[in-house]
Amino acid sequence: MPFVDLHLDFPVTFEPYVMGMTPYMKAVQRVGFQDMHVHQARLNHLNASQDKFRLFNLLLKLYKNEKLTPYKLSAERNFDVSVKSDRPEDINVALYVIIAKVMWPFAMPGDNERSVDISPRR
Repeated sequence: MPFVDLHLDFPVTFEPYVMGMTPYMKAVQRVGFQDMHVHQARLNHLNASQDKFRLFNLLLKLYKNEKLTPYKLSAERNFDVSVKSDRPEDINVALYVIIAKVMWPFAMPGDNERSVDISPRR
């Protein structure tokens, strides 16, 4: 009978069972100890911010419907981002910062920097 090692935070493996080789240990071997810290930080961020996804959805609706005062209050209160002025640039900057915070666990290291480097050249 095949052994299937399941864990919510790591990939499934279909290998013979080896005592002590937990999903965590297999993942460390596969990606390396340093990258496991990055993976763990991402999971911790997702777990800590799961309640904010509803607030993020509300913030996007406020932005879309141009409800500036509640948008600014929500950005400050729920995401610790202040909107410096009512100018469209400042409103958009705050939104981009919030999106970056919320999406951080899904971003590949260096993607934001590469995007910024490429953007002015277009």
